[in-house]
Amino acid sequence: MVCSDDDLETFVQWLLANGASLPCVEARKTAGGEMMGLFLTELPDCVSRTRHADASPGGGGGGEEEEEALSTPLARIPAPLLLTRDNVISRATRNSSADDDDDWELLGLGSKGAKDVFSTNPREAIVRCVLRARRPPRNASAPDGGGGLGFWRPYAKILPVDTTGTPAARLLRERAFESPPDGEFEDRDRIEAAGREVFGKVLPDEAAWPQELVSAAKSKALALCRNYRELTKRSEGRGGGGAPALAGLTLREYAGADAAVCSRVVCFAGAGDGGSGGGPGSEFPVMVPLVDFCNHSGSPNARWRVSPVDGAVELVLNDRGARSASPGDELTISYGDRPLCEFLFVYGFAPDPSPDVVERERISIPASFDYLWATLGSPEAEKDVFRAKLRFAVENLEGFAPPRKPFLKLLSPAELSLLEESQDRDQSADACLDTGLDVPSRQFLTLCLLHSEDGLRSAVADDADGGQAPRLAAADPPLSREPSPGASPEAPAGRRVLCDAAAFNDFARRHPLYPVFRLRVASFLGELLSRELDCARTSAGPPLPEDDDGRPASSWDRGLHNFAQVASICLERALERCSAAVERLAEDEVVVRYLEQIRGSG
Repeated sequence: MVCSDDDLETFVQWLLANGASLPCVEARKTAGGEMMGLFLTELPDCVSRTRHADASPGGGGGGEEEEEALSTPLARIPAPLLLTRDNVISRATRNSSADDDDDWELLGLGSKGAKDVFSTNPREAIVRCVLRARRPPRNASAPDGGGGLGFWRPYAKILPVDTTGTPAARLLRERAFESPPDGEFEDRDRIEAAGREVFGKVLPDEAAWPQELVSAAKSKALALCRNYRELTKRSEGRGGGGAPALAGLTLREYAGADAAVCSRVVCFAGAGDGGSGGGPGSEFPVMVPLVDFCNHSGSPNARWRVSPVDGAVELVLNDRGARSASPGDELTISYGDRPLCEFLFVYGFAPDPSPDVVERERISIPASFDYLWATLGSPEAEKDVFRAKLRFAVENLEGFAPPRKPFLKLLSPAELSLLEESQDRDQSADACLDTGLDVPSRQFLTLCLLHSEDGLRSAVADDADGGQAPRLAAADPPLSREPSPGASPEAPAGRRVLCDAAAFNDFARRHPLYPVFRLRVASFLGELLSRELDCARTSAGPPLPEDDDGRPASSWDRGLHNFAQVASICLERALERCSAAVERLAEDEVVVRYLEQIRGSG
């Protein structure tokens, strides 16, 4: 984010006037001038002493000195300055003025259950505060940083207003913002329907997005439209009243505030005290003024922490920074070990490829059941069998809930290593090891148990209470009746498969044709991986130093390019594993005998 010098100075003075301490940092533009950053102005004395002791002959700083070097704050932001749900509600209800009435109405605090809404969606309270604080007060002579939500106006004014950063905002910019006036639909009651129509088309730029990113961005964009509609109705109010401070609010303005919040918010662990944090183990969103100037790095030199004494946020050097940071260096933090797709979704950029990034990356591959069926190339007659078994699994098998995200996940090398060390695997873990893909159990079974030779038919059986419940009954498989080597001598013929995932999984594993099922899955996934790899290689062409107009490539374009490079590496590895699995399974005794019978019957 880049702001004017005057706004930046006003912001810093607001921090200092409200108890912030900034002894060793300053905010300014980075070297490229495209964004702001936080820079080290001087080393804390304890860090200098520790380094001097380490450099002395036979020296080495003591444990207490090193601990002090890692705990001395470079900047300290008091808890009342943090943008949290509770702080927002408290400020909106603290005083009595025209502006505070606007704040009250904007947050819907007069409505029944308003606080409960913000308990489930506390980030929305922060978004509305940013929107309100960005606008001038009703009293033009009121100073910035005054009462109500205007308290955060110096902070809100330096937040970016550009809506091109995140994928959802890009969708809105390219589509909904083209609808005059400035992103507003004529009939606000139909904004969601209009949004679906708008987002149903694919832009040329979007065609290069990872599939999971497209789905997530469209869902987010629709949520923005829905929240915008609700907020504009509140700003109009009943009978023409409401919150005049938000009169004329546009979708562009709302999306900009949401993007600013979502790309800068961090999560604090809940303390279980009934406040913002909810119960123990929960998390709640917080925006930390100034600390959010810190840019991401895979090798950061600083970190933030929350004081257990008063809830203030402190920025301190980490081990690397304590050893090597110098005045003038940019202070960077880690935004977390996120997948590249999540970096693109939340921040609008993706880190440059590195061995560490590749090691933990998980690539998503579209694999809804309809998509899987369409690409299997099986006879149309088998489709009814497929759908019947799928319907049974979804409706009757405990643990087989419909997938929320119809994607297969390409396992990271680190996850594969953990799986290979595990001694207790089910059949879906076997599929993971064969192909490098995380195939959820229900998708694995649906892929492998498609045809009549699995010997399954639906039935109705008496349950323990004398009622009736649906079951899957296992009949003798028509082919390869002999169990595979190592399988249980008890054939599944005539067994009733109980309505739970474990029993269904056990049936698949003990089935005489289990190696055939696994070969079917590995072969299909190999084709799927090959197609995805071709697409990734196309997007991961030469570096992008410039765009089509000769300007430096945007962080978004560089992020897409970085993602495609990492995806190509991960997909190549998975395809190698998958091809090896196909070759190994093709030599299995059961598979060879099965294929011979198929050829003989043909």
